[in-house]
Amino acid sequence: DSEAETVFEVFPDHQIQIAHAIKTHASLGVKQIGVVFATAQVQQQSQVHVLQAAKSLGLQAQILPLAGTQGPAATQLTNPTQTIILFVGGTPELHAFASKLVAPPGRQCFVVALADVNLQVLAQMGGTPKGTSIIATQAVPLVTSSLPVVRAYRDALSRFFDEAPSPQGLAGFIAARYTAEILAGITGPVTRASALSALQRRADVNVGGYIVAYQGKKRSNAYVTQSMLTQDGRIIG
Repeated sequence: DSEAETVFEVFPDHQIQIAHAIKTHASLGVKQIGVVFATAQVQQQSQVHVLQAAKSLGLQAQILPLAGTQGPAATQLTNPTQTIILFVGGTPELHAFASKLVAPPGRQCFVVALADVNLQVLAQMGGTPKGTSIIATQAVPLVTSSLPVVRAYRDALSRFFDEAPSPQGLAGFIAARYTAEILAGITGPVTRASALSALQRRADVNVGGYIVAYQGKKRSNAYVTQSMLTQDGRIIG
């Protein structure tokens, strides 16, 4: 289709992130997870992927009411019976959901989010309630990694910007470096047509230790990591 010719995946998509997030907890012996979608549109886009990933790992995924639901159904959001909740949505929606979450007595509750969520911003908004930790799945290396591209990103931040490293910032840096590598390989004038043609070749590129590789028109490798925002406001990972 036309999108496949004009959209170039540099990072693992939601489907791969969801599978990774669920697999992590399946390996710990978890048998059931709750799933909260930020909006009906997000649910429509992602529910099939969530259920497929859970089924393939022998997990039961219980779809909970949409974030922001009012009335009796909201009890399932504020007092879930599950201790692992997969949240699919952005940072503001996650903050609104997590701030009302009450962990089951005597148990820790883990909310697992995807790469859309910025833990640094979440911490600034007020972090997490007692008994809850938030784990963000990331489509890039940890910002503390020793990979050359991550070191270059941290160095650029310290020289040009007054902000802390974040997975979202690193993703932008890697995407820009990848694009620059492709453009540098163009022979002749760099035009819209020549740039599109070069990108459509989907050449494998080693971006400072982060590999962007394709099989046909799809990414062939998935680099997924996770970081945690603890209940005391610390980011681990």
